[in-house]
Amino acid sequence: TFNGATLPSGWIDGGTWQVGGSTTVSGSNLLTNRARAGTSAAYPVGSSVEFAATFQAAAWQHVGWVGDLDFNSTWAMFSTFNTSNSLYARTSDGANTLIAGNWIGSLHRYRIDHTATGFVFYIDGTVVATQNYALAGSMQIIASENSGISLPVDWVQVSPYAASGLFTS
Repeated sequence: TFNGATLPSGWIDGGTWQVGGSTTVSGSNLLTNRARAGTSAAYPVGSSVEFAATFQAAAWQHVGWVGDLDFNSTWAMFSTFNTSNSLYARTSDGANTLIAGNWIGSLHRYRIDHTATGFVFYIDGTVVATQNYALAGSMQIIASENSGISLPVDWVQVSPYAASGLFTS
């Protein structure tokens, strides 16, 4: 969850896309505005990222998996793409699946499963897209916005949880 005024442990400021861009934590939300933030850890195939976010009526808002926080490698994400009124399931192999419905401007629960054969995209518990794009490497989580209208992300979680380690509840 995003509480307080700074990024939580395990999250890093990924930099700005444009002058004046920012990543902040406010009102229990991660807010990216012409900037990006992501996890310092990468997660292997078989992991799922689930998050609650409110995509805005703005192009170039993305949340999902990336090979690196600069988009220099592979990715699979929910995205407004180059529109201000639609949501897509996108992967770096060029697949851009338009998701029917109105997902802009209201909070929804999103999930992307990274499987051995590709990615499965869910909104509010329903599969909305499947993309057969097998990527063997581990991936980080990113929230990115490059239009000037803040993208609020309420919370993010990854599963399955590690089999061992220290857990804070």
